[in-house]
Amino acid sequence: MHKRDKRGSFHDNNHKLIHLTQEEVEVVDHPLFQRLRHICQTGLLLYVWPTATHTRFEHSIGVVYMAQMMLNALTRASRSGQKKLYPLSEAENGQAARFHELASETRGELKRLTRLTALVHDLGHGPLSHAFEVFAPRVEDIEPLLDDPRLDPIRPLGTRLTRGKDGRIRHEAVSCILFSLIWSDLGGEPWVPQAVAVVLMGDDAKPEMVPNQLRPWLPFVRDIVSSAPIDADRMDYLLRDSRSLGVTYGEHEAARILKSILCAKTEDGYRLGWRNSGVRAIESFVTSRFHMFAQCYTHKTLRATELMLSDVRQEAVNLDLRIIRTDNLDVMADDYERLGDQSFLARLESIDAPGSERLRRIARDLRRRHLWKRLYDFESYDSHLTERLLEEMQKAYPGERFIIDKLPLKAMKDLDRGAFLMRLDRRGKYSFTKNRSWIEASPIMRVLRDEERSRVRLFMETENRHLDRTDPIRDAAIALVRDLRETYPMPE
Repeated sequence: MHKRDKRGSFHDNNHKLIHLTQEEVEVVDHPLFQRLRHICQTGLLLYVWPTATHTRFEHSIGVVYMAQMMLNALTRASRSGQKKLYPLSEAENGQAARFHELASETRGELKRLTRLTALVHDLGHGPLSHAFEVFAPRVEDIEPLLDDPRLDPIRPLGTRLTRGKDGRIRHEAVSCILFSLIWSDLGGEPWVPQAVAVVLMGDDAKPEMVPNQLRPWLPFVRDIVSSAPIDADRMDYLLRDSRSLGVTYGEHEAARILKSILCAKTEDGYRLGWRNSGVRAIESFVTSRFHMFAQCYTHKTLRATELMLSDVRQEAVNLDLRIIRTDNLDVMADDYERLGDQSFLARLESIDAPGSERLRRIARDLRRRHLWKRLYDFESYDSHLTERLLEEMQKAYPGERFIIDKLPLKAMKDLDRGAFLMRLDRRGKYSFTKNRSWIEASPIMRVLRDEERSRVRLFMETENRHLDRTDPIRDAAIALVRDLRETYPMPE
């Protein structure tokens, strides 16, 4: 019996019993994966909802479960609805194909790759999850590390791995690097980390090591793990976050949604598709995600912590501090392994370098939950007053520091680059056309997209202040907005 056929199991509070192959268990048991136990899924959102202590570790295993649900549903739907699908070997661009006709050996390897990719898709997240991205290693520091022989399978991706935001490497690229190290330790086939890297980086790199029969399916794996409007990642974290926080915004009925799943043939290979008849169930899912962003993921208190971390990052840049060392690949991996949410904050608080007093103070305030205060939330009709309010507040309180925070909700992100919406063509079989978008098909999604504007707030930096000391300043900000509305009415 091959080790991928043996099984281990995990009990999960959302999905009950989750089975993993022995190969997947060995990945989970590796120290670079175990580190995810110390990284909360929602960063410092536990400062708002104390029960938000669930981790990237359990979420990653949950995504494997959801990815398998999607594959199972696709196989069932393909068999039961094959009269409305094109034969796999004859399907052309834009047509839904009979997934169940895929050769069993290829389907087995596709399942294996999909599950492994789902398992390690978040492997590269640092402490505090997305908030850590501003502390990630610099691109120029990572580039020399790619010469390590253990990264040979992913080296063909080249500059795709080192594209980053603000000169920092993306967490997806770190996932590829850390998984390559794990897979090297396990002695696995070199094509696997290359295939995972091509999927996670979302690029058109040539997968030279990947078996020929799997190459057309890499875009399909990407859609299963991470695509709009629905993927295994979103289905797990919305449900997990919602239940952990004790809210109902993210609740959804996965079984009803998956009844509409299809496999679509495209010019570049195979992609995920959804029947037009499932639009209402998908609308419900997208609406749930919108509400989670509006009510939880952009909560004012969480944004206060993220703004404070952003200032800590700027202080670290000014001091030329490195949170993650990049002397060599093992040193970088060791730093990632050792850092969890609390140990990261403790490390920031213990930095002892000339000029680091403010950095340490903010880190201490974060640990103690002495957070900056939100003074005002701008509505759409007064968002044109943001800079004027900031200027007036600085004049009225010259000893204070005020921050304008502009943050898009991103709940409707990538709808135009995700899976395809398919409907019956003249032959009575499912197909898609590129001019048929989700926004056109769904009035609800259109409304949500139009509603999803940048959320703008005014914050004030506070230094161990109690709420009653900031109340008069908040009242002054509200009064100033009223005056500014009369002086500067909203443009037509």
